[in-house]
Amino acid sequence: MDSAKEAERKAAAGEHESGGNGGDDSLMTKAELRNEMKSIIQRLLEMNLLGPREMFAVEVASGVAGSVDANVTEHLVEMYKEVIRTVSNGKAELEKSLHKFRMAAEVYRLEMEARVRAKTEELWALNAKKAELELKVRFLEAELIAAVPKMGNWRI
Repeated sequence: MDSAKEAERKAAAGEHESGGNGGDDSLMTKAELRNEMKSIIQRLLEMNLLGPREMFAVEVASGVAGSVDANVTEHLVEMYKEVIRTVSNGKAELEKSLHKFRMAAEVYRLEMEARVRAKTEELWALNAKKAELELKVRFLEAELIAAVPKMGNWRI
């Protein structure tokens, strides 16, 4: 349903851009403006970005017949502007929140990289210490084995 409206809107926009409206280079007609506003407001309502006041604009716009009263048009334009401000503010807040989230994620990533680097270095140090201790144990075992025959009756 929304895709059909979107296709109509794109077709109308394409006709307007290509001059398919009989050479009339005026902006959108009142009906096109009304339909565009209804469509946008309806989509915003579906996304729960608008409340009951904005719903009034959709109801007014759907009740308007062929001739458009100037007051209704002005009201719709003002509601449309308010919707734009609301969405712009919401977008700005969302972008700010996203920026904070990305910064926190970057800080966390850097902390984790530092921890992993430190643990890796610790592991290398422990492996080197282990190899050193194993070498000392072998050396001590060899000394012990060599010393036992000299001792005589001692048993290991």
